[in-house]
Amino acid sequence: MRLPVPPLLVISDRRQARLPLEELAEAAFAGGCRWFSLREKDLPPAERRALLGTLVMLGRRWGAAVTVHEDIEAAAVAEAAGVHLPSGGNLEAARARLPRALIGASAHTAEEALALLPGTRRRQSGKRR
Repeated sequence: MRLPVPPLLVISDRRQARLPLEELAEAAFAGGCRWFSLREKDLPPAERRALLGTLVMLGRRWGAAVTVHEDIEAAAVAEAAGVHLPSGGNLEAARARLPRALIGASAHTAEEALALLPGTRRRQSGKRR
């Protein structure tokens, strides 16, 4: 999957939002944004997955990508555009479960960022030179 155009990403934070997230996403999409990521990690899983499903359907109406943070299985079930993994997340598991999806990952150091690039994990571990 390619990055949405424009590559402007809205990451949810319902504690700071002045509208329900569904309304916030719709307003962002109406304004031209085509990428929304659900980050509400503290929501109970069932509630979070239901919200993700609603956002994915809304995004489809606008031709927008909706991604979710951490929950690979929720992304697959909701047919989300992708997942964003925390530092140390399992990129291989995400790619196996979501072969055509956007997969993002957090990195907090240069070394973590390098380890995310294809082929660098093997070089760093000494298996490839």
